[in-house]
Amino acid sequence: MEPLVLVGSLASYVRGLSQALQKRGHLVEVILPKYACLDLTEIQGLREIEAESYSYFNGQLHGNRIWTGVIQGIPITLIQPLYYASFFNRERVYGYSDDFERFSYFSRASLDYITKSGKQPDVLHIHNWETAIVGPLLWDIFVEQGLGGTKVLLTCQSFDSQCLERPEKVALCGLDPARLHRPDRLQDNANTHLINVLKGGIVYSNKVFILSSIHSKGWIIHSQSHGLESTLGIHKDKLHVLPYGFDNSIWDPHKDKFLPQNYSTEDVKGKAVCRIALLQHMGLTRSTSTILVGGIFSELLDFHVDNLKEVVQNASRRGVQVCCSTGITCFWC
Repeated sequence: MEPLVLVGSLASYVRGLSQALQKRGHLVEVILPKYACLDLTEIQGLREIEAESYSYFNGQLHGNRIWTGVIQGIPITLIQPLYYASFFNRERVYGYSDDFERFSYFSRASLDYITKSGKQPDVLHIHNWETAIVGPLLWDIFVEQGLGGTKVLLTCQSFDSQCLERPEKVALCGLDPARLHRPDRLQDNANTHLINVLKGGIVYSNKVFILSSIHSKGWIIHSQSHGLESTLGIHKDKLHVLPYGFDNSIWDPHKDKFLPQNYSTEDVKGKAVCRIALLQHMGLTRSTSTILVGGIFSELLDFHVDNLKEVVQNASRRGVQVCCSTGITCFWC
C-alpha cells in the first residue's frame, strides 16, 4: 500500500480505492504483514495492541504482535509473527521460495485476528495469489466463526503468477487437502498433481476484478489466462474488468520537489526545462523542437511490446523521440 511500500501498481490501487470508498461513507481497514521494508514514518499513531493475538499454522497456535495506525486517513493493521518472525523480516515483499508459507500464514492470521476481535466485514478484498487462499479459508473454516455474511472480492493484476504447490501444503493453514484437490476447486488444470492457489481464489470468491485499461473480458480469458481459461469460462459471470484508474490528487508538477523546475497550467515555462533534463538523462538528443512522446504503462505484455516496436520504429524514422516506462523499467528511442 502506497506510501508504506511500493510494489508495482497495486500499492497506489489499494490506497486510491480505500480513499474512494471512504468518501462514499464506507468503513475501510487495510491489513498488511509488518514487512521489514515498510516506511513506518508514514503511519500516524502507530501503536501495538495489548491484547494477545494467536493464529493457527502448522498444527499449532502461534502468537502475533498486532499494530494499528492511520495512513492518509486510512486505518491500517499490521500483523507481526513471533515464532515465524523471519517470514516478513526480509528486504523484499515477495520473491522467496517459501512465499506460499509466508502468505498462507498471513492470510490465516488475518482471519483469526478479524474473528477474535469481533469484526464482521461485509467484504474481504484480497489481491492476486498471495492472499487468494483467504477464499477457501473463509468458506471452509471461518464462515462458521462469525463471518457467515462476509463476501470475498478478488482483484487480479494479471494471471501470469498463480502459485502451484503440493496439495498437502494447504494443511499448514488448517485446510483439508483432499477436499480442495479437485478439478472444480484448487486442482491445477494442467499439472493435476498440484494445487493452484490463484485458481482457488477465483473459485471461492463472490466477485473477481481483473485490472486492465485496454482489454475486454473475453480477450483476457482467451488470450491472457495462462492456463486458467476453463476456470475463468466457468466463472465468467462474476468476472469484471476494471481500469487501473488515475488519481491526480497525489502528483502535482507545481509542487513536485524532484522536478528540475516546477510548472503549472498557468506557467508552463518549467516544462521545457524538465523536457531537456529528461532527454539528457536518457541520452537522447537535446532539442526543444523535436517531438517527444512519453508513455507510462501499468501493464506491458509481449503482445504490447511487439506493437510498440513497430510504432516506435515508424516514429523514429520521422524524427520523433519516444520514452516509455512501466514504472519498473524504462526504454527509449
